[in-house]
Amino acid sequence: MLIIDRTKLNNAMADAEIDSYRELAKRAGTYPALISNMLTGRYSPTLRTVGRLCSALGCRPESIIGYHLKGVDAPVQRP
Repeated sequence: MLIIDRTKLNNAMADAEIDSYRELAKRAGTYPALISNMLTGRYSPTLRTVGRLCSALGCRPESIIGYHLKGVDAPVQRP
């Protein structure tokens, strides 16, 4: 399940000089409600949606994707 990290998304938006989720949605060709649903966990974005957001923000996917393990946000640990 992909999760969009609110803090990472807000930082990427600031870097791209995008002031609102409405403006981000417009640039990404999606709806503001979809972004809201992603941030609240009601919707897991598809890779296509992540790609559209990244294109609008001028960033890489890891710049906005969060990690969720057993109820705790944490990076994936590799051996």
